[in-house]
Amino acid sequence: MSFAGEKDRCGLPGPQLVVVGASTGGTDAIKSFLSQMPAESPAILIAQHMPEIFTQSFAQRLNAACAVKVREARSAERILPGHAYVAQSNGLAENILVTAHVLG
Repeated sequence: MSFAGEKDRCGLPGPQLVVVGASTGGTDAIKSFLSQMPAESPAILIAQHMPEIFTQSFAQRLNAACAVKVREARSAERILPGHAYVAQSNGLAENILVTAHVLG
């Protein structure tokens, strides 16, 4: 699987952003998905429903097991290719707001 410079069948650039959401039981699916992604993947945003005290350690475990760099998302952080960002939880919902000026 390769994304760097990849174009679709119409000649348009490949994906620049991948968004993944999961609920109970999703941690294994997310780990399986991310472990197959190459280091040159598009940016990946992850919303995993879990208590807020676990999102940082979840991101650290994924980072140790994957080629992409994984960490807990931070406010106003620049979103970069080859990185995956786990949304912080407030205990009720996981929210990631992406604005055009923070991409790339």
